[in-house]
Amino acid sequence: MQKQRVENTTSKTLAPGLLVPLAILGIIVVAVSMYLGYESRKRDYKRLLENQATLFVKTLANTAQNAFTAAGELETEISNRMIAGLRLIEQLDKSQTLSAEKLEELIRIAQFDEIHFYDEKADLIQEARIDSIERDLVPVGVLLSAQQRQFDEMIYSFPSTNNLQQDQLAAMIPREKGGVIAGIVDADRIRAFRRLFGFGHFLKQFQTGESVRYIVLENPQTIVAGIFSGYDISSFSDDPFLADALRETAIKTRVLDYPQHSIFEAVAPFNFGGEPFGVLRLGLSMQEYEELEAQSWQRFLIFGSVLVVLGIIFVSFMRANQQRQYLSEDLARLQAYMSTILENLGSGVISIDHSGNIQVINKRASVLLNLAANQLLQKHYSALPAPLIKPVEDFFQKNGAQSERIPQQYHFDNDGRRYTIRTTGLSGHEPATCILMVDDVTDQARLEEQLRRNEKLTAMRKLASTVAHEIRNPLNSINLIIDLIKKKFSPGADAEKYQHNLKTVQGEIGRISHIVEEFINFARLPKLKFTSINFPVFFGEIETLTSKNLSKDGISAKFDMQQHPEYQGDPPQLKQVFLNLIQNASDAIAGSGSIALTGKIVNEAYEISISDTGSGISPENISQIFDLSFTTKKHGNGIGLAVVHQIISNHNGTIEVESESGKGTTFLIRLPFNSH
Repeated sequence: MQKQRVENTTSKTLAPGLLVPLAILGIIVVAVSMYLGYESRKRDYKRLLENQATLFVKTLANTAQNAFTAAGELETEISNRMIAGLRLIEQLDKSQTLSAEKLEELIRIAQFDEIHFYDEKADLIQEARIDSIERDLVPVGVLLSAQQRQFDEMIYSFPSTNNLQQDQLAAMIPREKGGVIAGIVDADRIRAFRRLFGFGHFLKQFQTGESVRYIVLENPQTIVAGIFSGYDISSFSDDPFLADALRETAIKTRVLDYPQHSIFEAVAPFNFGGEPFGVLRLGLSMQEYEELEAQSWQRFLIFGSVLVVLGIIFVSFMRANQQRQYLSEDLARLQAYMSTILENLGSGVISIDHSGNIQVINKRASVLLNLAANQLLQKHYSALPAPLIKPVEDFFQKNGAQSERIPQQYHFDNDGRRYTIRTTGLSGHEPATCILMVDDVTDQARLEEQLRRNEKLTAMRKLASTVAHEIRNPLNSINLIIDLIKKKFSPGADAEKYQHNLKTVQGEIGRISHIVEEFINFARLPKLKFTSINFPVFFGEIETLTSKNLSKDGISAKFDMQQHPEYQGDPPQLKQVFLNLIQNASDAIAGSGSIALTGKIVNEAYEISISDTGSGISPENISQIFDLSFTTKKHGNGIGLAVVHQIISNHNGTIEVESESGKGTTFLIRLPFNSH
């Protein structure tokens, strides 16, 4: 849509003249010229870097060959010096017995760290050192192997096992008196010498000036030597470019991006002794290039700022001609947006204009009220269902002339569902527009009713507990007095009637005590003991307990329980609930009849329905059946359903009842799976 707008505007703007195309052409020419100049400078700078890097790498490769040759000669010189020192000590050992003081003097002259004398069995027979550090002995296997080969001299490096944490280098010659003389040197001394005169020292001397950032000699296994502090140097395994450079004969170049700045890298193959050894990597700073790039960007920004100013003027001119079209399209889009919101609202919405005509009926209103929206639009509101007409009339009578509308709320019932209607108007909108908001509050009303029941039962439990305790103590006293009368006093006449009356009084006291005990049990329900319940099995047990008595009374019972996920509940208390409800259903059936129990999964809860074909419950009584002491039975005490409600509430469940006089009653219990 936006693209089409730009095309239309452009076509309209071209009509006055050539101003726009000429301006665009001029901008393109300037931008292309600046870009070509920028690219030319970049190419020249990169060519300069490439020539500089090539010269550096060639020089470095040739010099490195000499450094490696010198390093090899250095290794030979170190070995020859160690052997010469040992031969001097061996000559003195032949002619005299060397004391500890003499040996310490000799090892200082020969520049050893430690001297060992071993016999033919590779046992240490004498040693001397220049410091207090105790170094490792030459491995026995090496000594025995050397003697068996009748060696003249040997250089052997072996790792240290003590706290030195470094390698040791040993030079060995045979002893005239038998055995071996070994001179030990710590490897760090050799490494220090190599650092001073070796390849690494050469590289450090070569790295001069700010342009050279790093120099590295690397082979496929490791970095042999290099100066690369602050740079993460890639390896052959994760950088295919290095393997390609090793196979090439020419120098390869590339640009690498590091966090600090970009590096121009030249990579050349390096041969030693006529064989490929690795690659030489030289990294040159591209700081000047980056500064050049930054300057170019500054020019582009300045030029871009000028273009922005011109563009603002140009766009402002074009927008003036497009404003009407834009407003029209925005209004259509806003209407579509509002329509989408209305169609997805959870409340039903009906809009009626000041003339009383229906302008909007959203999808939710159509579903809630079973309205055919297409047939009602643009018709008078009198075509709406009867419960909606009065709210509209009240709105126009009371609020029609006001700039600020006063919301009103109404209620109505339909097909067992409860609805609320709220009327409001558009603030500051004249003439008045009435908006009806319709909501199904059935579930909310049920929850509120459940809450009221719970609050009432809680109060009843407290009252029952108090009253029961107050009654039980006097009853016990009365019962004791009657027992005392029986034992201590005799009637003057009509003893049989006397005993009968006392027995009747005690019987009534016992019945009152039983009722009081039920009140106490209601007030102090035992704590729930949760365990896994399988409802098909659970109701199978209940069917076994009730089927005999029900069939004897001419009542058929049908149990239909679906399987379900695991449910945690208190089996004894739930069993009390359903036995009580089945007994109530049986009592409500006069003569033959039926009781149906069904169980199924509904919205993450197990829903159990208990229906009977009994006499039903009158409308004036149905709201009181869960109240304590309310009963319609001749000998009932009104505690059973109160206990049922309490147990279900303790399981975080709900219980509802639907009944019609003369047609039967249905109790609906919902027990959520994840409530504990």
